[in-house]
Amino acid sequence: MSAVRTQYVLQTTATITAGPAVSTAVDIVRPTAAVGVPYCEGTDYVTTPRQDVSNESGMVVVEPAAAFLIAALLLTNVEVWQSYAPAQSGLGSAMFPSGSTPPSNGQPTLVRSVFQSTAGLAMNSALIPGILGNPITAPVFPGIELLSNQFVKLTILNTAGAIGPAIFTAKYDLGVNAVEYRKL
Repeated sequence: MSAVRTQYVLQTTATITAGPAVSTAVDIVRPTAAVGVPYCEGTDYVTTPRQDVSNESGMVVVEPAAAFLIAALLLTNVEVWQSYAPAQSGLGSAMFPSGSTPPSNGQPTLVRSVFQSTAGLAMNSALIPGILGNPITAPVFPGIELLSNQFVKLTILNTAGAIGPAIFTAKYDLGVNAVEYRKL
């Protein structure tokens, strides 16, 4: 079975709340498609495609704007979260109209932590690109793995005044199984 490899560049605008010691969580926007009805009950045909962009897995690199790359901002968490479609009118989700509901009934759940620090790492550190998915050594390929419906959440601690609005740029390479990236 073949897969279509897709690449996206999406921007998330964020403002980091003024400190001292105030954390701001930023959800990095993931490519999505409009939710459709995968089939019509009582018929044998598909009304819209079952696979959409939200179901693609792959890798991502997050690049902060220059305004965020200062010592006053401390990166404390880089996490991957699983997003679930909320149930519709208590009868299930769009994918399961007969009544089955997705796990956690629409609430995102933490999948794994890519980076975690109680003290935080200054955003102007040379280590930040590697933590946000841009490895320092060759071969250069995106470093944060995402599966279907997963997104990245950053937590940034501010020790100074408010910063922003500025942009986090996310570069996605989706549609290829994660283990295949090392073979390409």
